[in-house]
Amino acid sequence: ITRPIARPGTPIAADASERELLAKTLHAEAAGEGYEGMLAAGTVITNRVASGKYGGDSLKGVILKPGQFSAWNLATGYAGGKGGLNMDKIKPSESAYKAADALLAGKRHEAVGDRTHYYAPKHADPKWGKKAGGDWLTIGNHVFGWADAGKGK
Repeated sequence: ITRPIARPGTPIAADASERELLAKTLHAEAAGEGYEGMLAAGTVITNRVASGKYGGDSLKGVILKPGQFSAWNLATGYAGGKGGLNMDKIKPSESAYKAADALLAGKRHEAVGDRTHYYAPKHADPKWGKKAGGDWLTIGNHVFGWADAGKGK
């Protein structure tokens, strides 16, 4: 399977509101993982932007597409809001802004590569996850891979 990748060194055009949206998402999804974990989660976001298949080719389109990032479920109404956070109250940490700025400037988490999905096994066990097969990578408390990883079997 050929997968697009957000190439390291390729900046992402974003205005101040998209920077804030990215930082909030990184904080909500991976603040407990520190800078490296947020960079890894952000690499998945940039890979989705590069693919154009997960809400378009913009950060806002990808982040706010219903069902993509559970932290936004309350705002998007996905799954009846289950797992969602009140994102209006999220104040990104310095590390979240640092990771967001690095991603916008073109930095990527090398180990994540072109992976387009992640989840936290302590909180979720999606049918497209490790049990579906494929090459999954654990970084901190998250597992990174592709939702179509086991389909070739």
